[in-house]
Amino acid sequence: MADNTEPRMHTLTFESPDELIEDLRMLTERLRSVVRAGQLSREQIIILLDGLPRIDEKKLSELGEKDNFCPICFVPFLTILTEEEMASAMDSPAHPVEESGITKLSHSWQCGHMFCRKDISKWILSGHASCPMCRRDLAENESSEQQATEQQIADADRDMEEFESATNIIRRQIASLRPLLNSIDGPAFDDLMGPHLARALETNANGEDRHDFSGMYS
Repeated sequence: MADNTEPRMHTLTFESPDELIEDLRMLTERLRSVVRAGQLSREQIIILLDGLPRIDEKKLSELGEKDNFCPICFVPFLTILTEEEMASAMDSPAHPVEESGITKLSHSWQCGHMFCRKDISKWILSGHASCPMCRRDLAENESSEQQATEQQIADADRDMEEFESATNIIRRQIASLRPLLNSIDGPAFDDLMGPHLARALETNANGEDRHDFSGMYS
């Protein structure tokens, strides 16, 4: 007899900031796994990867994203830039140079979300045809036949709502640890989380969404 039991969502634990971040990573991976891969042709993948711009620290500041972090791996953008600089000086870096640094979905038909190059490159190479944050198309559509169906849009809306809800819950939990950690004899909240990630988490927990996720569907 077939088991029709719905898969249970990953149970969140709140033992420490590190465990909270790891839970958030696992949860976002689970939510994004429902998005079908293999929707891009090889040619589209090559065009998208070649078209990813490289964002330096000056450009990052101009965009107002200096204190933000990659929404896939949650590593602060400034940390990613530091790692990129170190990798460029190494004879054998841990990751290919083309996968290091920060990029942005910057074409006119794209949403403008920013990611570390390694994670968004992996997403595109898997054949995903939409942004992992807002589901807006990555490739430029040439005909109406390539537009998503109403059901696909509805599914994307539902998935995005679940993702935003889960992410906001965890961000509030992380932010709530600040007064507790700062009131006891131990490492300060910013020391544990890192100042840039701590500030970004607190900002999002207070309801200020830098990315304007809602309503960004094609």
